[in-house]
Amino acid sequence: MPTHHILFIHGVNVRKHDYAQTLIDRIHQALNQTSEPIPQVRFIPLYWSNIVEGFLAELRQDVEASPQWSHFWFKHFRQDKLLRFSGDAALYISRHVGSLAVEQLAQQALEELQSYQLGDYLHLVTHSWGTVILFDMLFSKRWAVEEALPGHSAVQEFRDLFFGIGDHPNQGMRLASIHTMGSPIPIFNLIHTVKPESPLDITTGLKTLLENTYGPDQKLTWCNFAHPGDPIAWPLEKTVSRLMQTPILEITDELVDGSGLLEFFAKQVRHSFWALINGGNAHSSYWRSKKVADRIQHTIRSTAIQSIISPQPINPPPVSITINTAATPA
Repeated sequence: MPTHHILFIHGVNVRKHDYAQTLIDRIHQALNQTSEPIPQVRFIPLYWSNIVEGFLAELRQDVEASPQWSHFWFKHFRQDKLLRFSGDAALYISRHVGSLAVEQLAQQALEELQSYQLGDYLHLVTHSWGTVILFDMLFSKRWAVEEALPGHSAVQEFRDLFFGIGDHPNQGMRLASIHTMGSPIPIFNLIHTVKPESPLDITTGLKTLLENTYGPDQKLTWCNFAHPGDPIAWPLEKTVSRLMQTPILEITDELVDGSGLLEFFAKQVRHSFWALINGGNAHSSYWRSKKVADRIQHTIRSTAIQSIISPQPINPPPVSITINTAATPA
């Protein structure tokens, strides 16, 4: 029986290694609720926030040393929320810190997946900025074209875990599904405004994986979860579908609700600025969501059933995918 490896990667403002545990427990519960055989599953949460802590602490010291700092308003919000959200993202963009992060993430993944077996499957569960990081590691050209870039070797080894990409595209595990939560991909223009020849382009790498992995009768399942009150979340279905223009990528947007008094209050004022008071709670709600857990376990079961009905082909027939460059602004 093949093993389904569920790879998690968190977004910004996460400071606990067990960030995915509640969602993992809910997926376990969902898998155990039926009398059907339970697929063999491994949960692998990756962690990178420790890389940025030292840099953020140094910035805090500089800011607090300013004689004007005591006059600033909402200092707690600036340091506890704004700095962590924007700081984590900004630091990853920097070449030095970004390279440290990808090296750590690649090492964690390689250690956890070194004993995978032929026929195993990979499922990706990404949150917030973690989606951008993982897609950057998997599909961005910059790691392939800039061999002197720190982190280059680690990224190439990481890509070799996935069938269809990397230096050895005929080896590795097949990517069975993608689950994005609170994804900011459209905000950062990593999909629909980056030129195909740019080192930041991720569409060409995704196209290569799809062409090498899926045949005409197969589809990669991509579910994008978005809480309506999450200011970071955006729908992806139309953006990605228009860009990739392929029937073998099945992407859907799913709305997720939160819970609690703050959620209740925010719903009453959802069309006003006051609804943002629940923004942070909404952005983290996916990790506690039964709906997210149910959808992930359903995808795992569907993949397991499909692997019995139609085992993985050694070399799937190639599929030609057209990238819609006409929609890319000049």
